[in-house]
Amino acid sequence: MLTNKRVSLYISIFLMFFIGTGSFAFVISSLWNREVLLNEIKHTQNILTQFAFYNHKCDQFISASHLFKDNNIRQAGCLAENQIQLYPKSEDEIEKETGLAKLLKQLEIDKNKNTIIETNYTNFLQPTNSTITVARKLEQENKILIFAIQQEVATSFAKTSNYKTLALSFLIINSLAFTLLLTYRLYTLVLKPVENMISTIKSSWKEIHQEPLNLDNLNEFNQLWYYLKQMISRIHKDNIQLQANIDNLSQLNAELQQLQEESVRAEKLAIVGRLSSGLAHEIGNPLTIIKGYLELMSHENISLEQYKEFSQRSEKEIERIDKLIRQLLNCSRQTTPDITRLNVTQIINDSSEDLKVHLNKHNISITLLSSRDSFFALAEESGLRQVLMNCLLNSIDAILERKNRDNHFIKIDTFYKIFQNKRYTVITLSDSGKSISKKYIKNVFDPFFTTKEPGKGVGLGLAVSHALIDQYGGKMSIYNLPGGGTQLTIMLLEN
Repeated sequence: MLTNKRVSLYISIFLMFFIGTGSFAFVISSLWNREVLLNEIKHTQNILTQFAFYNHKCDQFISASHLFKDNNIRQAGCLAENQIQLYPKSEDEIEKETGLAKLLKQLEIDKNKNTIIETNYTNFLQPTNSTITVARKLEQENKILIFAIQQEVATSFAKTSNYKTLALSFLIINSLAFTLLLTYRLYTLVLKPVENMISTIKSSWKEIHQEPLNLDNLNEFNQLWYYLKQMISRIHKDNIQLQANIDNLSQLNAELQQLQEESVRAEKLAIVGRLSSGLAHEIGNPLTIIKGYLELMSHENISLEQYKEFSQRSEKEIERIDKLIRQLLNCSRQTTPDITRLNVTQIINDSSEDLKVHLNKHNISITLLSSRDSFFALAEESGLRQVLMNCLLNSIDAILERKNRDNHFIKIDTFYKIFQNKRYTVITLSDSGKSISKKYIKNVFDPFFTTKEPGKGVGLGLAVSHALIDQYGGKMSIYNLPGGGTQLTIMLLEN
């Protein structure tokens, strides 16, 4: 079907070429003949002017018959003193005043004209019988002489006919070549892409609708128009559906945002509850002890030494409460730390050395891994020492809780890492201690959260450490190791 349509299109193009070339050739031929006719009129005027100038009498003008033949002159005439002479003679024309005689009389009567030109253009495309008639008035010695010549132009047309035929042939050949080139370019630039587009759309249509669409009775452009119309309709429907989905998603997002805010509020309440519970327990115990000592000190039968002992013990419990409150304040207070570029490797060495006796006591080995002698990071020295000490003590407690293993160890590694286009100094602390339960690992940095037995920790060590690392612009995370143990990671900006 497409082949038939393409043939029909090519036939239409060639018909348009035939009509267009024919019209153009007609216009060119007409303009060519017109130019030849104008040249012949000028030529005839020149002949007439020459005869009239050198021959001031009708007899002399008429007697120059040998020149008429050479210039394709069909007839010559002269009017003087109301007498008309024609060559070749034609008494009938003179008597009836037709043809050349009529023209001579017309010019004699018309006082405002000196020249009259008439053409007999019998055939516009091939004027074989066409003639030119030129009459001119000449006044001499108060006498009026009128000369007229009727000249055939067929010979002139015949002389230029070969050139005209050659020019028109050249025009037709070039037009044909141009049409062929135009047809080829039309196929490669328009028809072929349209066919490929239609083929692609047909395949997509079949995949989407599971059935082909038969439009072979339409031409390529109508098929393309139909498919585009269907696609636009489908896009419009999809846009409506998409907008409906967007509205639904917006509503769901609003509901999710509300649920998230409620969840945050619930989490905050849970944290406040845990803080309150922790404070009530950690402060309540020392207060109960202090209250007991105060009651004992109020008895009259106690000795001075007992009084001093009870007083010192009460003071220790008060110091315990003060220390607890200061730790809690350090965890929540937003202060501006004195951050400098520190030698992290030296601080790690000092912290591990401080705990060496405690580690040896429990047969725990500590290994410092590093690819270079010194690593630097931005932090506050006292705060970073406190963080490392808290992390090491936390690892020791986790190791002591895991009693079914002999080779206990702590490994500390330090290296540089590029994260989010920033250079960090990374400290990893791995231990062979007890892993943290999955349901608790997300809460290890919350204040007063601890899995230790009562009396062995208040749950502020990691919370304070996490708060300090945040103040330094770093990151702190923890996760369980395969096979047991945990790894705590500290990331600090290198510079």
